[in-house]
Amino acid sequence: MLKRVILTLLTIIAVGCVGYIAGRWVFIRAFASTDLQLKPYVAQIEHFTLGAGNGGVVSTELVVRRRDGATLRSFTLFKSDGTSVPAKRVDFPDGYTGMIIDSIRAKATGVNDARTISSRKYSVMNPPAQCLYNGEVLDGQEALFGHTAFRIIRQARPDQRDVVWRFPEYSCAVLQVFHQTLGGDSAWQVIGGLRLVALVETDPDPRAFTNWSDYEEMKPSDMKRKLLRNSGVTPEKCKECFSDDPSDNGYLALPRPSGPHN
Repeated sequence: MLKRVILTLLTIIAVGCVGYIAGRWVFIRAFASTDLQLKPYVAQIEHFTLGAGNGGVVSTELVVRRRDGATLRSFTLFKSDGTSVPAKRVDFPDGYTGMIIDSIRAKATGVNDARTISSRKYSVMNPPAQCLYNGEVLDGQEALFGHTAFRIIRQARPDQRDVVWRFPEYSCAVLQVFHQTLGGDSAWQVIGGLRLVALVETDPDPRAFTNWSDYEEMKPSDMKRKLLRNSGVTPEKCKECFSDDPSDNGYLALPRPSGPHN
């Protein structure tokens, strides 16, 4: 009798676990396929540093979001010789993602799994109250370029912190960050970060999401090597420059997308 009871309990537990796992997977798959309807925007951001003799704007970045949640970030990659290369990062709501470099007409793309897609969609559809996550503190609220932003403190160490500006009307998007350190006078000093210089609620140019679709597919290491060769660098001049890039690991782990994407 006791064995029968134990066997019954084990069966119930096993069925429950299978049901939970199956239900969770169905939920993940369903959420991953959910269509997003968000406010679009175009933001201009400056990356800057502050310091004796070397402060100033390091680079600029353009961040755009479509109504379906697709985002495109145009930024600058810095090479070992001190020159820079414009690059783009794209993320579509169906998981399609990639790095694009126009100067060599190359892209490294892939597709995220359903769990990653579902998590990202859930975060933009269900942002936390006052855009606060665990361990963060609300420092105030202000208007930047006509849009409400929560100013939030994110403490890394007792003498280091980030002041983060999240915009509730744009799913708590982070569009400004100041890195601060504690000075000798016990006052917080800005040492660098991201500064928002323009923000407009508008539909971005649709061509930005399609004008690279026919570029050659390459893994990140091969993109780096092609950039170097175009700059006149050879393996003989810089052997280590042509070594594999660690970002290949993430690229090779993603399935390759099939067909055109917009």
